[in-house]
Amino acid sequence: DYMVDESLKGYLLAHLQNIESVEEKINLLFSQATEINPFSGYESKQIVRLIENVRVVDPAVGSGAFPMGVLNRLVFLLHKVDPNNDYWKQEQLNAAEKIPDPRIRKETKVRIEIYFTKNDNYGRKLFLIQKCIYGVDIQQIAVEIAKLRFFISLLVDEDIDKIMPNWGIEPLPNLDFKIMQGNSLLSEFLGVNFEIE
Repeated sequence: DYMVDESLKGYLLAHLQNIESVEEKINLLFSQATEINPFSGYESKQIVRLIENVRVVDPAVGSGAFPMGVLNRLVFLLHKVDPNNDYWKQEQLNAAEKIPDPRIRKETKVRIEIYFTKNDNYGRKLFLIQKCIYGVDIQQIAVEIAKLRFFISLLVDEDIDKIMPNWGIEPLPNLDFKIMQGNSLLSEFLGVNFEIE
């Protein structure tokens, strides 16, 4: 929790320097003792955009404790700054606008609308998992456990409707290129040297 909080606080602090008393406001935002959002509407929208653009990588993901902590903390922050998911949903629709194929763009927007009719946290978690969190581990079994944790995290926020096909449960996202097996300590791969000269 400490590593997650300090990482995210540092990220927000670095990008919100223009806000008065930003450090105190960020500490209040991270506080679980209060539901108060210390930021204005414009500032909250900025924070949602920063969360949309954050990329968190765990180079030794193991069973996914750190990225799951990041996911839970980002969901908590989004709930505080955007309780109705208005800004978060708009960020996803804005991202869909950049899809060049008009048919795929339209289908994507329809899917986004469906995702945000479910439990409030479902839309938050789904897009955070799809866009913001990455991990690598040398052990394949650890990678599979980390993926499973993300899948279970999404499933608990699904709304079940036994009348709908598949009971209304959405397909799980493909995490094969988000959490991968590999050696993050390699300094060379396929002839490419990663050492800083």
